[in-house]
Amino acid sequence: MMYNYNKFNNLTGFPLPAFTGTCFAGMTWRSMITVKEIIQQSWKLYETNFKTLLKIIVWGFLAASISSVGLYLIEFYYTGHYTVMGLLSFAANLPQILVAIWISIILIDVLNKYLLKKKVVLSESMNNACRIFVPALLLSLLVAVINLGGFLLLIVPGVIFTVWFVFALYEMVLNNKGIKESLKSSKELSKGRWYAIAWRYFAPNLFWAFAGWFTTTILVFATRQLLALTKTTLDPLGTKILTLLLTTVQNAVYIFFVPLIVASVVILYKDLKREEL
Repeated sequence: MMYNYNKFNNLTGFPLPAFTGTCFAGMTWRSMITVKEIIQQSWKLYETNFKTLLKIIVWGFLAASISSVGLYLIEFYYTGHYTVMGLLSFAANLPQILVAIWISIILIDVLNKYLLKKKVVLSESMNNACRIFVPALLLSLLVAVINLGGFLLLIVPGVIFTVWFVFALYEMVLNNKGIKESLKSSKELSKGRWYAIAWRYFAPNLFWAFAGWFTTTILVFATRQLLALTKTTLDPLGTKILTLLLTTVQNAVYIFFVPLIVASVVILYKDLKREEL
């Protein structure tokens, strides 16, 4: 029976020396993609197709900006009951949430086509996203509730559920499956390799999230230092405007990293589906 010596690589992404293969003789292991490869491939995919992906994420930036302005107006000008303020804040965030799901559908479809070297027609991907938006929204809400329930019970169940159902939306978008089938297929992918998937899912996501956080921190720090050096004193209105502008910059940076996060999961998903062949 053919075998290789990458069992440890399947779990962590770090290869063991070849001589350790004697410990696993008679067993067949197919090496999964490593975290480093996921990060490198997602960046290359983003860099190569940046112009098209920018046309997608700009919608996310616009929605986030609208939500930020709404929250800004509520925070600084609404003085009513806290319950009403909470409802208004939710309403202000709603456009951002809905557009984020719509964009995720488009990105999954487009990035998958790029990986398969297929022609991308953005209008077709957008129309498809509109077609399956309602079931995708329901699926996303269901997964969010399941994961939240797991985290409320204990942290560990939440992490387990996250890995089980991380590919549910990808199954729906790429394989035209229903909600129940998408959840089932996503969970099936993790059978026998939960730890391997968890490592390859969380590590790239944390890497890109840290990159986004670090970039925004530097920009905010540089802006505040510039104001301090120029001895600029802002009145209350100026402070509010600066806060809104910094929030807009933060939104732009975070949205810039969204395709990288989605690409990382698409690449991992395609690698897992390859293993099933």
